[in-house]
Amino acid sequence: MRRMMALVAVSSLILAACGGGSDAPDPSADPKDSLISALQAMGELPGVSMTLSLATTEDDLIALAANDGDTLTPEQASAFVESSLTVQSVNEADPAKQQMAISANIAGIDNAVQLSVIGDSLYARADVRGLAAQFGADTTSIDQMVAEAPPGFEFIGTAVEGGWVGLTGMDALAQQFGAPPPTESDEEAEAAAKKFANSMSEALSENSEVTFEGEEAPGDHLAATVAIRGIYEDFISSLGALGGAFTGGMGQIPPASDIPDIDVQIDFWIADGQVTQILFDFLKIAEATSDEEIPAGVEQMGLLIGLDEFGDEITPPSDYAEIDLQTLMQGFMGGMTTGGTGMESGTEVPADFCAQLAEAPEDVQAQFEAECPELAG
Repeated sequence: MRRMMALVAVSSLILAACGGGSDAPDPSADPKDSLISALQAMGELPGVSMTLSLATTEDDLIALAANDGDTLTPEQASAFVESSLTVQSVNEADPAKQQMAISANIAGIDNAVQLSVIGDSLYARADVRGLAAQFGADTTSIDQMVAEAPPGFEFIGTAVEGGWVGLTGMDALAQQFGAPPPTESDEEAEAAAKKFANSMSEALSENSEVTFEGEEAPGDHLAATVAIRGIYEDFISSLGALGGAFTGGMGQIPPASDIPDIDVQIDFWIADGQVTQILFDFLKIAEATSDEEIPAGVEQMGLLIGLDEFGDEITPPSDYAEIDLQTLMQGFMGGMTTGGTGMESGTEVPADFCAQLAEAPEDVQAQFEAECPELAG
């Protein structure tokens, strides 16, 4: 959980990477410094709200589907256009103090899915029946799942009816299963994140050209032409500043040679010294990365990110069904068993299965004592 929240912290700190200076440059006279200053201003806010949506139309989606040999109805295309994802986070370097809320509006259903992460606790809800009705799903299987929920899984009924469910103390449980406890202090975590963010700010400055495109409704329009491979190379070299608490578990990072050596345009809009909107134009990116022609009838396709200040505190829901993680883990492992103990006859035990159970609770280990006798005692 700390590692996931660390990435959120880093994303926020990248906005604050440039440092220094409170006077915003004139975007028309100095577009690059204006962009960096605006990113800095976002990072100095108490929190940031980002809303992601598709920058396209129903006709563009229908034309794109037709190019692939598929059929998309106007109603289906409208469901995509009317969907969005909002992420609200508090600018806090220490992952243990991070607060983040995610809300998905799907096919016009507000707050169709919601997720809140507060420290090492996670809370979630979804309008299950509303989504099922919207997409014509049969709810019979849903009702059956609720009716057949075993003891300890009563939260399923709450979730199906659109109520909140919660997982608390996730860091402590992870440590029971062998995850190392956090070792960095708050000050060390903050210093490492800022060092990384400053490195990425320098990379943006060295690997981009920014032009002023005019004044528009969302603000002054700036187009940044970014050298993708150069940014990525600096990203890799900067990762060492984060330490194990930030980078652990991120998996194998692709080499820079796998990244296209091309320039890609990213559009920004700035108002009152702050970034209000970012556009990743998929058509421009496709033109830079592929020799294939843009499908006929597709004139607008991109990812639009709206940005705004977020100054509220994210708090746990007042009423939620607690999920017992140990019961949940035992239930998953019980799905591999017959009669609740041991694996099904003839099931091959994975080579590292017993090793993975070494740090599991004793009652979980006891279910597999026949397959892992070395765990007994």
